[in-house]
Amino acid sequence: MTKLKKFQFVQVSNILPENKTKGFLGIVEERDKDDYSIYQIEDGKIINSISWYHRSSLTLARVQDRNLALKMIEEYEDKFNED
Repeated sequence: MTKLKKFQFVQVSNILPENKTKGFLGIVEERDKDDYSIYQIEDGKIINSISWYHRSSLTLARVQDRNLALKMIEEYEDKFNED
């Protein structure tokens, strides 16, 4: 199974344990071996950062746009830097 790269769009599986958030589009944030931290996207915006998802529960999204991913992450992080 191929390793995912930071800033790639992924689809999180619908088939996960009950305690995991599932079935959403996300962006790869970090990787630790075969586990990934994912930015959760809802209505075109990042709403959360969730850790850890095993590689087997992630599918590379059909459309990839690194610039869009970076813009979305910047907007998400800016929410925490507002006074």
